[in-house]
Amino acid sequence: MRETSGLSFRILRDEASLVAIQAEWEDLFRRAAVRTPFLRYTWAQLSWHRQRLDQTVTPFIVLVRDGGRLVVIAPLVARRSRYFFLNLSFLHSLTAQYSDVLVEDSARTPEYISYLWATICKLRYVRRLRFDQIRDDSLLTPHLVGSRIRVKETDPAPFIDLVQFGDWDTFFRSLSKKLRTDHRRQIRHLEGLGALKLRLATDETLFADITWLFAAKRQWLKRTQLVSDWLSAPGTEQLFAAAAAEGLDSGRTWLTLLTLNGTTIAANLSFREDRTLFVSKIAYDFEWQLYSPGRTLTLLTLERAFKEGLMKCDLMLGEGWKRTIAKERVGVANKTVKFHFL
Repeated sequence: MRETSGLSFRILRDEASLVAIQAEWEDLFRRAAVRTPFLRYTWAQLSWHRQRLDQTVTPFIVLVRDGGRLVVIAPLVARRSRYFFLNLSFLHSLTAQYSDVLVEDSARTPEYISYLWATICKLRYVRRLRFDQIRDDSLLTPHLVGSRIRVKETDPAPFIDLVQFGDWDTFFRSLSKKLRTDHRRQIRHLEGLGALKLRLATDETLFADITWLFAAKRQWLKRTQLVSDWLSAPGTEQLFAAAAAEGLDSGRTWLTLLTLNGTTIAANLSFREDRTLFVSKIAYDFEWQLYSPGRTLTLLTLERAFKEGLMKCDLMLGEGWKRTIAKERVGVANKTVKFHFL
């Protein structure tokens, strides 16, 4: 542990240390400048349970303290490269998510981030640091300027500033006439076929609902002959089931099913943090694709978000049709920093 200006750092290198830091991690999350589902301790723990199946990976959790108070957590993992060097990457769930650090919201937040980055850059045995899906608005992004960096751009993540519109009706009128007309038409067609309902997952239905969602996504891949590494990786379904269960009672998990005559035709798994909704997974029965059930359910979910007073909806990465709903974007990229001393 080294100290400067009252700040000090420590690196946790084993699973026992990750378990021991839970209470402080959760306390920092409550004080954080940015809160996403992927910065929660539960998500980090579930991600580590997947990552540890690779025996070449070890935890590399960088902690920064201001005096005795924990103010930054950089959740990383390390892989041994040639000789004694390490390659670092974020403690990732191996699924689509944002990579970032957890930092206290205070007047010293920029200083904490600067100290963290300077600390990582001075670790002489670290060869590379890989960022999977880091957002342009991450507090870390400005510090990467001037680094030896390789960037692989991904599609921007569309989002909706709900406050800008005020209510659902105003937002809906902002959509294209073609989209508004088609949304109403698809609902009429479905209602003409029977009882169309929205159902929220409960403790009793959660496992079956998650199972349906991922089975539908796999069926879609099979029918379209596409490949998804994250979806085919073992443990994906279990990770999302555990993450969803953890937030179900508190209302942070929104697992919504669109049913027709009691049969599920679409599912939407979203996570709520404060007044932001992160739309994580959308799936639909391929047999009903002509009725646009995935888009229909997403719009109905947005209507609920307005009614519950949320301020932002992040549609995250994925299907291009999301950009017909959300006009605003934030850049997202995969970046690898190669440290200067090599």
